[in-house]
Amino acid sequence: GITRDSIIRLAQDSGIKVLERKILVADVMEAEQKGELKEVFGTGTAVTLAPIRSITYQDEKITLPILEDSFALKLKLLLQNIQKGRVEDKYGWTTKTSAITV
Repeated sequence: GITRDSIIRLAQDSGIKVLERKILVADVMEAEQKGELKEVFGTGTAVTLAPIRSITYQDEKITLPILEDSFALKLKLLLQNIQKGRVEDKYGWTTKTSAITV
């Protein structure tokens, strides 16, 4: 979707390495057990970007910390700032409209 593509583009332009591939829930659980899992988030039109705080798989639940230096929250804020005109839209994602009164 558009929101997903936008977040990927912002991540890449922010120097974050982006790898797109299928990931099994078992892989996520294993990464957490190894101490390799840092953060998980989802994207979508309604939420823009939402950090995931816990994952339950079969009989195991992991809880992810709230990170002060969260990539997810930085990307969400950057996208929202572009949407609201607070920062330059160098991608051409937004357009200015003018009110028409009749």
